[in-house]
Amino acid sequence: MPPKVRCLTRIWHPNITENGEICLSLLREHSIDGTGWAPTRTLKDVVWGLNSLFTDLLNFDDPLNIDAAEHHLRDKVV
Repeated sequence: MPPKVRCLTRIWHPNITENGEICLSLLREHSIDGTGWAPTRTLKDVVWGLNSLFTDLLNFDDPLNIDAAEHHLRDKVV
């Protein structure tokens, strides 16, 4: 089973709900793209995945927080 991870601090992010639920494929037991949780994954993988989520892995195609995704796309600084 993948670890249960959530943000305790509220954050306005396309892939994190206001309740702190995180949408990250490696935290899923089964994922369509095959990058879900596996027994070979480590805490380091989780930390790297979360780091990517906060730096460059924003998913605007299927956001968990639609308002945050629309806000980012609408008001993005270029």
